Amino acid sequence: MNTKRNWAMLTMAAIAVSAYGQGQDQQRIKVVVDGQRVHFRDTRPVKQNDRVLVPLRGIFEALGARVSWDPSTQTVTAHRAGTDMRLTIGQNDAAVNGQDIHLDVPAQLVGGSTMVPLRFVSESFGAQVTWNDQDQEADITSAPRDRDHERVIVPPPVIQRPPVESRPLRPIMRMDVIPADSILPLTLQNRLSSANAQKGDQFTATLNTEGHSRYMGLPQGTTVSGWVEYVRPRRGDDPGVIELAFDHLTTPNGHSYPVSGRLASLDNREVVRRNGSIVARGSQGDHMVFTGYGAGAGLILGLQSHRPIEDAIIGGLLGAAIDSSRRRGNQAHNVELTPGTQFGLRLYRPLSFPHDLH
Repeated sequence: MNTKRNWAMLTMAAIAVSAYGQGQDQQRIKVVVDGQRVHFRDTRPVKQNDRVLVPLRGIFEALGARVSWDPSTQTVTAHRAGTDMRLTIGQNDAAVNGQDIHLDVPAQLVGGSTMVPLRFVSESFGAQVTWNDQDQEADITSAPRDRDHERVIVPPPVIQRPPVESRPLRPIMRMDVIPADSILPLTLQNRLSSANAQKGDQFTATLNTEGHSRYMGLPQGTTVSGWVEYVRPRRGDDPGVIELAFDHLTTPNGHSYPVSGRLASLDNREVVRRNGSIVARGSQGDHMVFTGYGAGAGLILGLQSHRPIEDAIIGGLLGAAIDSSRRRGNQAHNVELTPGTQFGLRLYRPLSFPHDLH
């Protein structure tokens, strides 16, 4: 009888655990870094005191940080692009570049996995974190780096916070948001030529506010920085090609914000101008490039390819556009981008920044 009763109890417990697991699946916390879902192999993210804890290895790998573990002190040490972070299991005190930080929720062991507070770890490395409570999703935009990917261009500010119970309430900061698919009109400050430019060459462009003090909340004098993502010189009847990548924008007071977007044409056939702003009309190619056809700097074309552009595939991607230009009698030449060349930056994601930014 005792054996039957024990089996019944075990069966009921198993059903309860299964039901709990199904409920947990429905509320499973999702973590997305730079648009890519992070899949944690063993332990799932959990929520504790309105703070999301994630497995140490998974989040550090997603952010590109090197991590080490000292079992004798149960201390985690991580390094990414000039930023060092240290935190200890069970302790509310952590350190970023030697400066003490107070944690609302400490790192801890859950099911044999080391769990760390997601927002603290991400923001320590200069990333921006937004939380969607309805979808239970944390969306992380990592800090920009320079072209050799060895350092973050804008190191995150480190603020020493007092303990929670004595921390004064801060006023809510009003934010301006530029929606995705908006276009920032830019004026190039450098010279770039497909005849001699190299992949990785950096450039700077100024935000064109068309004589106004601001454009969609961004002040006059804001600059955008980036680099040459792909370049090929003219080869016979095939035109030169330049693809640009965008990294971050900097306001006149020196504040920088990462941007996610691509090259865009300012031609009225491609954009809509309304209420002092510019918005893309529709979808374009996966890659937007300058090509050595037409007058001026060159024709901006959209190329359909999810893969990075390579010499081996560029001819096929340009095929239809090249044939069309040849039929119109255009001659192939190198792309010549001079200071003053105007083009657009189409935002992949919304761009947020403090209201009344100077």
